[in-house]
Parts: sequence; structure tokens; C-alpha cells
Amino acid sequence: MIRFIFDKLGEGHSDLFIKIRNFPAKLFIADSYYLYDFFEDDFKNLQEESRAEDFVIEFINFWIERIQNLENGQKIFLPFDLSDQYIRGLMFERTRKAFKIKEVYTKDIHGYHVTKVILTK
Repeated sequence: MIRFIFDKLGEGHSDLFIKIRNFPAKLFIADSYYLYDFFEDDFKNLQEESRAEDFVIEFINFWIERIQNLENGQKIFLPFDLSDQYIRGLMFERTRKAFKIKEVYTKDIHGYHVTKVILTK
């Protein structure tokens, strides 16, 4: 089970929390700040005060869709921390009965350069 917790008062910084059951005792903390860039113009017409929450919901739906479409032996990267200095996320590998999950990151790509379109190519 994966739990996403969003702090509406976080103002884009340290406001997104991800906990994965059976993953070594760790709570992942990230910023929602670059989610607007991640979804490009998908939410251009939303009200300013509702954007962050809508971005997080869309982000969760993005994860769900990608995980559901994963076939045995296939791997995908799912970002969760889009920073101006790095991106961090989880590498999911579908096995016959479950998933292997590994935390990964890179300093070669920055959060403001990563979009949904780039990751789904």
C-alpha cells in the first residue's frame, strides 16, 4: 500500500509525504512546487487556490495509471521529489507476484525540466 499525504498549508515546500508499507521504515518528503511544471499546461484554467491540491490528485492518478500498466519484468521510474537541484523517485519493477521498489535519484536532471510527457515517452 502506498499512502500520499498532502499538507495544504505547506506552500509548495515539504508538503508532500509518501509512505510505502513494507518499504524499510522511511517516510519520503517532497515539494509539490514543480508539479505545475510537471503537468505543463494541463491545469492552465484552474483557480490559483485549488491548483496545488488538483496537481497532487493528478500526480497520484499518474502513478496509479503507470503502475497498473506495468507488465511482468518491466521497470518504470515514478518521480516524487522534483527539486531545482535533483529529482528523486522510485523505480518499480513488476514481478510475477508483487513489485520490487528501489529509491533512485539523479542530479543530472532538475525538477523544472521533468514533465509528464517526457516520462511517458
